[in-house]
Amino acid sequence: MLNPTKITGIDEDEWRARERALRDYINDRCIKRVPPNSRELTQMDEPGRFYEWQFYLRAAVLRPDHLNFIAQYFWGLYRERFMQRPFQIAGLESAATPILTSILLTAQAATGRGINAFLVRKERKAFGLRNIIEGIPNDEPVVLIDDFTSPQHITTWNAIRAIIAEKLELYGAGFVVVYKGRWTDVPRKLETSYGDIMIDTIFTLDDFDLTLAEYGKKR
Repeated sequence: MLNPTKITGIDEDEWRARERALRDYINDRCIKRVPPNSRELTQMDEPGRFYEWQFYLRAAVLRPDHLNFIAQYFWGLYRERFMQRPFQIAGLESAATPILTSILLTAQAATGRGINAFLVRKERKAFGLRNIIEGIPNDEPVVLIDDFTSPQHITTWNAIRAIIAEKLELYGAGFVVVYKGRWTDVPRKLETSYGDIMIDTIFTLDDFDLTLAEYGKKR
């Protein structure tokens, strides 16, 4: 249960103001919107089809104020779980790197101890050690961290397979800034043979003005 006052010492009004500030920044600066018939945004797996909008969250997660809030939000959700059963965190390279770093830097203040972290590459290196893990995992279960995930969870599934291949334990949870689905979507739960993984998120598509027309109505 999210308890920002207990974890951060800030009051509820300030917390909600910071949440709105992050939401507004993403809505205004981190969504590329194009007209319905535009061919500017090519779909990743279907070159003949095109997006009408697309998230680009790097600008938000590279701002200190928003990055600090994201880390505080994480600990608001996960501190009690961590105290009951410690875990390590794995970021999905490279978008999760600043989020992972911020969580690392705030762990001591939130929990009274450090936390281990590592990165999962999108693809195994083609040279040297040919590693897919950057960093040194320990024997604690893994919580996945990323900037966003979609209902298909393509990148998240790649990370899960890599973690299982390394014989690491899954904690049963993942954390993202934006889930590219609705609050009511069932696909926030990923079912694996090693247990279910529930994705926690700050925002979903319900929080944003996605199309150019929707965004224009608010301006």
